[in-house]
Amino acid sequence: MTGQSATRASVTGVAVMAALTVAFLAGPVWMLLSHRRQTDAARTHLQAKQEELAQAQQTLAGVNRQLNRLEATLADSPIHLRPASAINTRLGELSDLATDCGLLIDEIKPGRTSLGEHYKIVSVYLAGTGTYQQCAVFCRRLREALPDMGAHSFALAADITKRDQPATFGFDLRWYAAK
Repeated sequence: MTGQSATRASVTGVAVMAALTVAFLAGPVWMLLSHRRQTDAARTHLQAKQEELAQAQQTLAGVNRQLNRLEATLADSPIHLRPASAINTRLGELSDLATDCGLLIDEIKPGRTSLGEHYKIVSVYLAGTGTYQQCAVFCRRLREALPDMGAHSFALAADITKRDQPATFGFDLRWYAAK
């Protein structure tokens, strides 16, 4: 081989070796760069999720504070709903209240129960005799003694020709009971 062809072979060999070295190193470098891009994307995604989590935790903490305030307010409330299964006790309390107000009871009976969003509504009918003043006292004392009850409607009728006879009344009451 002549000097020129040896040099050409050497240059070709060096070029082939350089190409093989670049090819050999390019694969891992390419993989490292690809892995780095994936890691950066995962890190960005993780950071976004951590921010979402922090916001959700702040929201949850606010909701928990509000729940605690509402529970405290509820505990301090003078009205504590009893279950509708305590209807006999409630009828006894109504009967006692009406009697204490001077009313004579002819009829007291529970009616239909309907569901509210947070409670049950039990209809109660109370009928009997008494004066207008006794009925007015009963209405006022009903609100004071049994704040979970209200009058849906009432009727009072009297015969004006018989002033010595008491009037007849009918109260259509609503009892708000626990669900």
